[in-house]
Amino acid sequence: MDTKSLIRDADRVREHLIELEDGSIVTNKACKIHVPERFTAKKLAVIGSEVFVFGFFPIIMDDEYYAVNNTIAMMRISPSSTKRVIVNNNPYFEFSFEPGDKVIYTTALVVTDTLTYYMYDEFVAKGNIPWYMNYFDIVNLFETAKEHAGVDLGSRSVIELIISTITRDPEDMTRLYRHILQSHEFATTTPPVVIPFRSVIWNTTDTTSKLNGAYFDQGISSALVNEWESVELIEELYRSYQGMPIWDSIWVEIQLSLHRPR
Repeated sequence: MDTKSLIRDADRVREHLIELEDGSIVTNKACKIHVPERFTAKKLAVIGSEVFVFGFFPIIMDDEYYAVNNTIAMMRISPSSTKRVIVNNNPYFEFSFEPGDKVIYTTALVVTDTLTYYMYDEFVAKGNIPWYMNYFDIVNLFETAKEHAGVDLGSRSVIELIISTITRDPEDMTRLYRHILQSHEFATTTPPVVIPFRSVIWNTTDTTSKLNGAYFDQGISSALVNEWESVELIEELYRSYQGMPIWDSIWVEIQLSLHRPR
């Protein structure tokens, strides 16, 4: 399947989905759902006699148009068949549904607070974004955290700040995507490159931070390739540490712990 030829049209997809009195959602048209195969190892999918998938998935109609469900909850689906497909060089499970099948077994969802961590680790920390999620899906990743996962993540601006650091200009990965974002259409035609939030190669700006992280071999390679000329606060603190009185050195340790990359 050529995902680039698919048209995102939520209204057209909704026309073929019917919610029944028992809370299930039935399709009156054949459709498919894609879920990354790696989700099974990340506690974001369970494939067995019953199928549960994390609520971020596309519903594809006629291999022509699709919509994206974005719910932070495990959802039971009832496919007629399941097969493994390769999309953009990545393995996915493809769940197929015939007319009259229950796509969503029930909309009565179980609140699971740990899902917010699993999705953060997969999408943000590791930067693994499925083909069907665009820039605005990434920005709104945690939109339903309180409603469906029972987790209050605090200020939305903090989440947006974190997301803004992992989305980069596809032409220059050192530049944040928000600095070149021009319009909603631009985000569709020129999607960002997503980097892992924990990356010492792309997500650190000074030499000290690159060498002070958990991935020293990657950090030293990045420090050699990407020279940094300015001096940041953490480097000033390191340089002033030696020869200090004990109480001053304790203060420096506190400051370093606040600025040390995690």
